[in-house]
Amino acid sequence: MDDINKLKGLGGWLTLVGFGLIVSPIRLIVTGYQTYYPMFSEGIFNSLTSVDSVYYHPLWIYYILGEITVNTIFVLTSFVLLYLFFKKHYLFPKVFISVCIAMIIFILIDASLIKLILPNEEIFDSDTASELMRSIFYGMIWIPYMMFSKRVKVNFVEK
Repeated sequence: MDDINKLKGLGGWLTLVGFGLIVSPIRLIVTGYQTYYPMFSEGIFNSLTSVDSVYYHPLWIYYILGEITVNTIFVLTSFVLLYLFFKKHYLFPKVFISVCIAMIIFILIDASLIKLILPNEEIFDSDTASELMRSIFYGMIWIPYMMFSKRVKVNFVEK
């Protein structure tokens, strides 16, 4: 019984998870702003999606709007994860694992779609490769932790 009481609470390694969950929506919003604001304010979007432009490709509009949609879903999901985490909701570990896996899949699909639009470009530029490696590394650490940690099993029990 004492061992279980020692594990109760969002301490230990869960502190790092909590910190990451707090930083995640901020990072996603800032990155999204830095990417999409110039795209629309500087006319890049119009250059890519206008039939008369030399940069036009029919898939650009779907790619850009799809990426914005998926990134918006990730921002909203990060807020859901924060809520589940601090409520110690039993669904938190499953949703967390799902988001980790979804992020890796999204990066791979995103890179593949860019390759369709820009066939002469590398599929993994340095930014994409580092984001993919970061996501894989993150998943390799935290997915097993969510699956096997006694602290996770003790804390995330609320409905």
